Amino acid sequence: MAAQDEVKAFDRGVREACTALSIAFANAVDARDYQRVLSLFTVDAVLERWDQNFIGRQAIAAMLDARPLDIQTRHVCTNIEIFQREAGEATGVTYFLFFRETGEMNRPLPLTGIKMIGEYHDVFSRSDSGWLIARRSIRIVFREDAVG
Repeated sequence: MAAQDEVKAFDRGVREACTALSIAFANAVDARDYQRVLSLFTVDAVLERWDQNFIGRQAIAAMLDARPLDIQTRHVCTNIEIFQREAGEATGVTYFLFFRETGEMNRPLPLTGIKMIGEYHDVFSRSDSGWLIARRSIRIVFREDAVG
């Protein structure tokens, strides 16, 4: 295999691994599998959500544990782009559609529409166990109750 082909294959592998992290985050949050969510982040990761920074897995865990139990969510991820910056770092952007309703888990809920459209802006870092999210900034683009 030519050196250029090796670089392309490596880039593809980075993109696939980081894309999988972005999707896994959304799925694990929706399933309330917070241990899995935390396993996607580096130990010292930063999660920026609205105007707050949660630094480290413990702070991220506290934020997740504070989510109301009667709220069900679904994050639909799309338009994922990953860019390798150097051998052990990549960045990415993921668009997401956010649905939220109140009700019991595992029961159909009314669909009242998309509550928010936003973007995840990520920094990924390669660790001994593979790629992880080092920084995730959640940015709102459109929101149901936004004032224009």
